[in-house]
Amino acid sequence: KLGAMVLKGIYLKPKMGNPPPRIIETSSGMLNSIGLQNVGVEMLIKEKLPYLQKFNTPVIINISGDTIEEYVELARRLGEVSEEMGIAGLEVNISCPNVKKGEIGT
Repeated sequence: KLGAMVLKGIYLKPKMGNPPPRIIETSSGMLNSIGLQNVGVEMLIKEKLPYLQKFNTPVIINISGDTIEEYVELARRLGEVSEEMGIAGLEVNISCPNVKKGEIGT
């Protein structure tokens, strides 16, 4: 049995990410540039978390934001549904290397 599932980073609003191609093979491996694509917190709550409940496994959600206020709002919103949706914890992403210099955590 899995101890928990850790989800890909989520923002308040959906992000489209980078246009294809997003993955390229190199002589020493692979590179990717997904661009932080995500469905946004409301779609996560409405569609993704109900689906994940069928696995009866705690969920840890990685939260990302561009401002401190966005992190606070994400934590608040997910806290409202944490017990109902099986959210065991939050992982706060403040150092994503894919974010432009000068933004949160860089």
